[in-house]
Amino acid sequence: MFDGFDEVKPEYAEKVSQWIGKQWHDFRQNYFILTSRPKGYQAFRSEHKPRQKVFINEFTDKNIRDFVYKWYFWQEQETRVSRSLKAKQEAADNKAKDLINQLFALDDSEESSTLLALARNPLNLNMIVQLHRANFGSGQKLPQQRVDLFRRIFDLQLITRPQARGIDMILDNNEENHRQRVLQQLALKMGNTTTIEYSELLSSIQNFIQELGYPESTSAKDFVERLIHVSELILKRDEYYEFAHNFFQSYLIALEVKRLKQENLLWENWEQNLWYEACIMYATLLINPTDFIVYFYNKEDNPKAQGLAERCYRELPVKKRRGLEFLEQKRQTSLFTQLETYLKNGQWREADEETARLMLLIAKREDEGWLDEESINNFPCEELRTIDKLWVDNSGGKFGFSVQKKVWLDCGGVPGKYDYEVYEKFADEVGWRRGGDWLSYDQLTFLLDGSKHAHLPHLIYGWDIKEWVDRGVEVRISFLAQRLVTCNISQTYTS
Repeated sequence: MFDGFDEVKPEYAEKVSQWIGKQWHDFRQNYFILTSRPKGYQAFRSEHKPRQKVFINEFTDKNIRDFVYKWYFWQEQETRVSRSLKAKQEAADNKAKDLINQLFALDDSEESSTLLALARNPLNLNMIVQLHRANFGSGQKLPQQRVDLFRRIFDLQLITRPQARGIDMILDNNEENHRQRVLQQLALKMGNTTTIEYSELLSSIQNFIQELGYPESTSAKDFVERLIHVSELILKRDEYYEFAHNFFQSYLIALEVKRLKQENLLWENWEQNLWYEACIMYATLLINPTDFIVYFYNKEDNPKAQGLAERCYRELPVKKRRGLEFLEQKRQTSLFTQLETYLKNGQWREADEETARLMLLIAKREDEGWLDEESINNFPCEELRTIDKLWVDNSGGKFGFSVQKKVWLDCGGVPGKYDYEVYEKFADEVGWRRGGDWLSYDQLTFLLDGSKHAHLPHLIYGWDIKEWVDRGVEVRISFLAQRLVTCNISQTYTS
């Protein structure tokens, strides 16, 4: 098993890819597992790839409820040994219901759904239940924003938990929050690197401690040991050490950049993964984030920068969006500019890749790298109509989702109902298969003349078509057809 390919440094990614691929090729009878975030796996450069891709889906509402109830019952079992089973169950249910009510608050505002969106990530949910348990009975509600959630988690791990256990954390808990300050400096020093050797970790923290005015006898080793065993904010992985979550490192970077007033560091490094997330959190930390967000919006020749601005804007609490209303209007006019340019120029492959990027951005699925059933079923109708119209109008009615929907229906497809035989027939009709074999993405015909009707868009840039079929993504066209029906979108445009 090779865990965390996405954490391999970019300069080593190709060599590591080749080495892993060679092991798969040379030892074909063995089982191999490679874990990676979807974006990280796109850097895999060996001709020998895993035979099957398995993705971790986000938690459904039922998954969240099951996890919360079972987690609390386990906690009661472990900590309330003397209680009866009935008493343990009642206590667990009482706490679980309180958290469930907060997660599924009957409030249609955008802010009320933020906590639930965070909870769909299993690791985030684990942090949320721990924070809820620590504050249960105090009347204190969980924060809705990510930076506020992380702030409360760090307070719990660095202050509340050590105090409750009577453990000296070496550094003072004062107004400057020296314990967290050291972690902020460490995160910034590490930059986009997620791991650090033990000797470098100790020497860095020792320097930070002395810069804060502590005597030379103050032990960095003791502080690190408490971070690992008490606060659990630093983890040991093999011979390296890392933050318990990459988001923690991004959060700390954002805090340190704000403290140092060095916003230029974010401008210089925003395209790197950890810094990208740090930019989003930094925007929410600002009293007035307008100038920071507009800086990225104004990069009209860089869709990724505009995507970052969009992410920053979406994560802001509603009250901080006041004065930024014009960005929403600008977004509507600029969001599809690049796609329209590609389509007008007949750059069909670039348009397909841009369509995939746009839909992931709009559906908030950039990190996952693919659209699931839920994101398609809830895809905004207006944006879907705009994308489809651009394709239909610029191809003279040959390409577009609504064009594909008609072919799908003609093949016997039922919107929202998956039928693999119908999908094979559809793929044959639109030219995604040839002679019964699935074509790779590079084998598609990115030409208006010479391609089959409804050939594009495909939306699987970066993945092999057969691999997508193996993992069941062929249901996309069925759910997309259903969304076109519910949005009342059909091929009625004119070029």
